[in-house]
Amino acid sequence: EPASSSPSSSPFPSPPPSARVTLLQGRPSPNTQPFYLIADGTGSIATYIHLPPFSSSNTTPIYGIDSPYLRCPDRLDPTAVGIPGLAAPIAAALMAFQPAGPLAVGGFSGGAMVAYEVCRQVAAAGRRVERLLLIDMCCPRPMSVSGSQEEVEEAGWKVYESIAARSSGGGMWSVSAATQRHLRGVFACVAAYHPAPLAAHERPARTAIVWARKGLVRRCEADGEVMGLLARVGVPTVAFEGFMEDARMGAIAWGLPDKTERDLGPNGWERYVGEEPLCLAVEADHLEMPMPGHVHLMHGAMEEAFAYLSK
Repeated sequence: EPASSSPSSSPFPSPPPSARVTLLQGRPSPNTQPFYLIADGTGSIATYIHLPPFSSSNTTPIYGIDSPYLRCPDRLDPTAVGIPGLAAPIAAALMAFQPAGPLAVGGFSGGAMVAYEVCRQVAAAGRRVERLLLIDMCCPRPMSVSGSQEEVEEAGWKVYESIAARSSGGGMWSVSAATQRHLRGVFACVAAYHPAPLAAHERPARTAIVWARKGLVRRCEADGEVMGLLARVGVPTVAFEGFMEDARMGAIAWGLPDKTERDLGPNGWERYVGEEPLCLAVEADHLEMPMPGHVHLMHGAMEEAFAYLSK
């Protein structure tokens, strides 16, 4: 469960976590099912602000949900909170915001992993996530017995730092110190998240996945120190069969290689959601997907996903 102690008794100077639901597109109507997009690792639904209007938004209001830990990233501990604790205030906020009926939920990057956990928690409360959209996030990894896994996750964070350093001046991952703490917290929570597959009553009726075809390795291949670190800890930067489901790739490194056609399927998610999802891909890397210049590609794939999910 997430930390919920009062500010006066908490060791943290920041406010307690709380989830906020904000209308992004469309018009609310009692006769239409909303779709909820959960914030990515930055914690902010600002990630979605470049998305053009969806044709489906004429009938489907689309809401965004900021991370409950956006304003208190130091509370986002992978052990005490983790993905379950991150998802709990979101699930509660969604069910309060929409008191009846099935839910439609999705997210980009770390937000996709949170959306998966929301399915479980909503079901535990007697409700159901009927439609699930996962945007460029590997499936949960089994718990590793290798002592080198911490090295892999640290190498993944070094990749982030290398990319951020090259994004100075307003680049995609050039963010505030607080946002960096939130990102690192989410990375750690994803790495520590080893859930069971959803039970039959927890599974969405339909799931869609959108992948980025291009890998992030080209963003850090000029950084000899990072590339050397990846080699030392045994993290491949070129696609190999099954790499998208390989626990050795950790919470970040799976996004390094360019994906081939064989890497654009469900990549293990079918074991967790209990069906064969619709799988789509865009010609962009993970960071380009929601940004001007490429967001129209993600938007197009999401349009196709929404059409499938609504059948």
